[in-house]
Amino acid sequence: MIILLNDDIKFKDGELDKIFIIPVAVIICIALVFIKKRISKYTEALDLKEEIEHTINTIKSQIKDAKRD
Repeated sequence: MIILLNDDIKFKDGELDKIFIIPVAVIICIALVFIKKRISKYTEALDLKEEIEHTINTIKSQIKDAKRD
């Protein structure tokens, strides 16, 4: 990506190299987006699990407080 933005870096075949680098960079970006979407499912599940555990603990503490009264 830096090579595409920085014109100070010179290759033997300047324009030809850019033509080959652009598809590779696009493929890498698409792969990263795909991986992010797959991982986001698991992070949402972990967040939901933490929320459920917090709710369960809150209900347990309310039940204990109700038994004391």
